[in-house]
Amino acid sequence: MGDTEVAAKSLLSVDEAAARMGRDPSLVRRLIRQGRLRAVRVGERSYAISAMELERFTALRRPSGRPRR
Repeated sequence: MGDTEVAAKSLLSVDEAAARMGRDPSLVRRLIRQGRLRAVRVGERSYAISAMELERFTALRRPSGRPRR
């Protein structure tokens, strides 16, 4: 397997990233538009997120809303 194939396999679609986060794809798109989640454009309306970037984002993400008891 070449370097290009490995790099391509480490890219996630918006839907795949959302599934890994357990969130809705619209949230992932909003995070990308806000610049909070880095992604590359892979078409006129599609994005790809690296698996490493998603790990970085989820590690830094703080829980939102009211704390649970």
